[in-house]
Amino acid sequence: MRQFDDTVQSIEALAKASQGLIRIVSVPSVAALLFPSLLDHLSSTFPGLKIELRDTDTRQVLDSLAEGRADVGIASGHHPLNGIRAEPLFQDRFGLVAAADHALITAHEPPTLNQVAAKGFVHNSLCQLIENPGFEDVIAGSAITVHNTHSLIAMVATGRWVTILPETVAGFLPENTAFRPIEDLSDVRDVYLYTRERTQFPEVAEECRSHILNWPRN
Repeated sequence: MRQFDDTVQSIEALAKASQGLIRIVSVPSVAALLFPSLLDHLSSTFPGLKIELRDTDTRQVLDSLAEGRADVGIASGHHPLNGIRAEPLFQDRFGLVAAADHALITAHEPPTLNQVAAKGFVHNSLCQLIENPGFEDVIAGSAITVHNTHSLIAMVATGRWVTILPETVAGFLPENTAFRPIEDLSDVRDVYLYTRERTQFPEVAEECRSHILNWPRN
């Protein structure tokens, strides 16, 4: 039913999009930083263009692309999909995210995985990308998993919990939270740009792709 409703909405949107339509879906950690500049660029380049922006997890990004509900997507990891071009966008390292005044943030030396695990560690879906051999053993005792990034950060901000996230997340962390590298964790997340090879408005999709590939993260 959801897929049917999405299809109907897409047909209606296309019918009303005389100046073009672009549908972009991204993981939240990138969307929060990219969407403002991308929206400004596309709006000024294509006056009257209809733009749909959505943030969700990697699985839903890939499903939206595969089912034709999105033209451009940004997701964690490389996932080959028929009819969709995948290009590496950037890498960012994993690290500790905790309250800004947390002992592991303010300590002179960077924390270790064992120290992180001992301080109320909260698991999240991005942790599945970490391949460090000792990581699973270290965090095996974690009984809490939070999938929504904003809810996760709200928990961390209380000072009672800590988590591990990619550094890009630090770009939209509130002032009372902070990111810090972990001494014995060198894993990075690979972020990829996905573009459908056939879209209703190929010129718009190509301009969107080009802007994202040249997006200055810093």
